[in-house]
Amino acid sequence: KLGFEMAGEEVSISLSEPLPVMASELRYEITPKIDPQAILRIYSKHTTGVVRTVQDIRKFLSIPNSRVFTAWGTDNQLKAFAVEGKGIDLQGYIHEWGGDIHSLISLLSYAQSHSSETLTLLSPGNSKNLIRTLEGFGCPRFDGILGMIRILNPQNFTFKIKKYFRALGYDGVIFEYRDDQYYIGYDGEIFKTDSSADVVRLVFGPQKASELYPFQGEMKEVFEKCFPVPLWVWGWDSV
Repeated sequence: KLGFEMAGEEVSISLSEPLPVMASELRYEITPKIDPQAILRIYSKHTTGVVRTVQDIRKFLSIPNSRVFTAWGTDNQLKAFAVEGKGIDLQGYIHEWGGDIHSLISLLSYAQSHSSETLTLLSPGNSKNLIRTLEGFGCPRFDGILGMIRILNPQNFTFKIKKYFRALGYDGVIFEYRDDQYYIGYDGEIFKTDSSADVVRLVFGPQKASELYPFQGEMKEVFEKCFPVPLWVWGWDSV
């Protein structure tokens, strides 16, 4: 595997069941002609955000063999969007989406009515409201792996994870790489490993920390809360 480890979480939801009739107050279009700022505004309201520029989104909207479904309010503001396909890849998969639950479900219903095959929506695991709503409509859920992950620069990687802990208020976490070993700990308890695979699984999941190692006390509590990190790769960003 060349040092890569299967890790991360991806939820696939088959839109095999009919969703509620489309909301009458919304206007629907299939068009890539959207202001990238409007998409950024929608992303900013989600628990799963995005690290992109307006130029990035403008470029992504021009990818061939993609269908960009959009829902617009009476004020002509974008309320939801969903992207299916990406060149020769991800045909039949909605890999980018955003909007409030009501508007997005209505838009997915519209997408169903304009598709000859069953669509599948890809989602991060922390989009719990959307997943729960779709499951409530009878759409089956499948839990999978986000991808193959490899740590290229252990020093930079551990520095960023430590910064992540500090942002959450846990200054006492030890997360370091030195002498070809990873040192991970909290409140005086230290776990040591030379396996990058162990660290990848701990940081990115999909298992919880306690399923990988019998952490104890406060370290278990902190790691259970902070790991896996809420990382998601939207379809536009995938390789």
